[in-house]
This record gives sequence, C-alpha cells and structure tokens, in this order.
Amino acid sequence: MNLRKSVNCRSSRNRCLISQKESPESITVQTNRSGELTQTVRMKAGDLGQKVWQNAGKVRQKASEVKQELQESEEVHEEVRNQLMDQIVDVDKLLFQLKQHANSPLMS
Repeated sequence: MNLRKSVNCRSSRNRCLISQKESPESITVQTNRSGELTQTVRMKAGDLGQKVWQNAGKVRQKASEVKQELQESEEVHEEVRNQLMDQIVDVDKLLFQLKQHANSPLMS
C-alpha cells in the first residue's frame, strides 16, 4: 500500500493540513512557536503507523501461505505428470504386445 501525502500550510496561522490518499480522514497539524507537533497528532501518527505495521504483517503472512500453497500445488502437479507419463508408457507397452500377438502365427 502506497500512501501519498499532501501538505497545505498557511504560514500566517502556523496551521497545516495533511491529507493521506489511503486514509478516510485528514489530519490537522497545529504547531506551536517552537515548531513541535501537538501530542494529538503524535498519537494519531503512532496509531496509523501501528495499523500499517499490523497490515504489513498480515500481508507477509498471507504471502507466505500463498507461496506454500503454490509449492504444494507444483508438487502435486509434478506427481500427476509423472503418473500420467507412467500410464502412457504402460499403454504403449500393451499396444506393442497386442500388435505382436495379432501378428503371431497362432492368431492366423
């Protein structure tokens, strides 16, 4: 997930509006004279960071599960392919034996 931020500041009021593309709500940032962010904004940013970290963990876990399923699927595919090849060889052997039997002098 890619968050794009846009910041609109009015220097005369020391007030900024930060909007995030993926977030349903905007965050209003007020700065004091020393330029520090208010505690509310820090908490909000911390909450958003924690949610992003949790979601990233879920995505990594799901990716790992999908990778495991793909590997198992490939193993099953390989096993089925090998069984089909064995069956084709067996059928070819049977056809060869039938042709030999059909051409034998005893069948005439």
